[in-house]
Amino acid sequence: MRYSPVIFTTSRIAVEDVDLAGYTIPAGTAVIANTAAANRNPAVYPHPERFDITREDVPAIRRDGPTVWKPIIGPATLPIAFDSGD
Repeated sequence: MRYSPVIFTTSRIAVEDVDLAGYTIPAGTAVIANTAAANRNPAVYPHPERFDITREDVPAIRRDGPTVWKPIIGPATLPIAFDSGD
């Protein structure tokens, strides 16, 4: 989903004051996040433009149920779960 997103933004409303990278987002503020930019910072990730399922900093993620595909592109549902990392 990170590598080839169907939706490039998502919006939320802060339900409480949130500190983010030195800025305070007051409760009640509408926020739009650019999800297409997720995990693509070249200062943090080597070759961020490349899809690498073996990238070591990705949490242990696994499919947790059947995937239903849309007729045109991408899954309609993709149940996932993360391992605890213990």
